[in-house]
Amino acid sequence: METPTSLLLVEGRSEENAIREFYKQWKIDLNFDISSEGSITKLKTSFKMHLKSSNILRKLWVIIDADTSYACAWQSIRDILERSGKYNPPLQLCPNGLILTPIDENDLVVGVWIMPNNQEVGMLEDFMMGIIPEDNMLLHEAETVLTNLEKKNIQKYKNVHRAKAKLHTWLAWHDEPGDSVNVAIRKHLFSQDKELVIAFKAWLMELNK
Repeated sequence: METPTSLLLVEGRSEENAIREFYKQWKIDLNFDISSEGSITKLKTSFKMHLKSSNILRKLWVIIDADTSYACAWQSIRDILERSGKYNPPLQLCPNGLILTPIDENDLVVGVWIMPNNQEVGMLEDFMMGIIPEDNMLLHEAETVLTNLEKKNIQKYKNVHRAKAKLHTWLAWHDEPGDSVNVAIRKHLFSQDKELVIAFKAWLMELNK
């Protein structure tokens, strides 16, 4: 078996498991390695290392969360690319994610996706919320529950984790309650026709080639 020459760096197992499950649903072989780094700090360290080192890799993709600031998340990756001296990254990302060719064709082609949609704050859960069918009544009920908690000021989650709270509330009302995101993908609870997931799939497919 040939060693993959493409690598995807993600922050945690949730992203890795979701991507693997998407590929199964798409019925497409996954032709790259995925490395779950465990934190954004470790991901950036690994990103820098791979950009500097000479190895068998030809493509290096990264997925990070925007969290509370999309601009800061992108700037942190952009700085790494600029400081490597091997890339001329754009000032802004487009909604379809970044695929960046190096100045020297012998260096790595780089891809960047900032969750949820390369434009807004959030994380994986915000991405998943964005691909739930709009007419889903349980989702509307989950929003009502969170809104009522917030009106009473008795919620315990941080605002940045609101989508996570809403998503897992919604998942808790399915059979079986408490399923993970990747299991929910397996059960076809998310739409594959949304522009967001179509763009994400196209971006990942470039790594798969």
